[in-house]
Amino acid sequence: MFAGILMFALLVAPADGPAQVEETTAESEILTTLTVDDMDFTARTVKFHSAGGSQTCTLKGAAKLRFGDITIEADSIQCSGKPEFNSFICIGNCKWQQVDGSGETFRADKLEFQGDDLRLSGNASLQ
Repeated sequence: MFAGILMFALLVAPADGPAQVEETTAESEILTTLTVDDMDFTARTVKFHSAGGSQTCTLKGAAKLRFGDITIEADSIQCSGKPEFNSFICIGNCKWQQVDGSGETFRADKLEFQGDDLRLSGNASLQ
């Protein structure tokens, strides 16, 4: 319970002040979920850092990122941006799914997104 309160306190810190969260859960426990700027970050290990207007987040183990109508799943996901997250690198069993009616699902060993560019590599497919 204390970890949840601490995480909430760090996330409501002023945008220009440093904030940091690092939490790892055991295999038998529920995955950690962190919400930042209407984005949900879920994984076995979640590391978040914000300072000087820049943000970074690293998710490892059953990583999942959800924002808007997009869900990204992978073994690990790295996110960064200034002032908002706008760059994602996903490694291992990557899946990018849009639920906006288009029904597009991208799969690859590695998925990179920056700005409006989406790059897939290694066993890439579109369904």
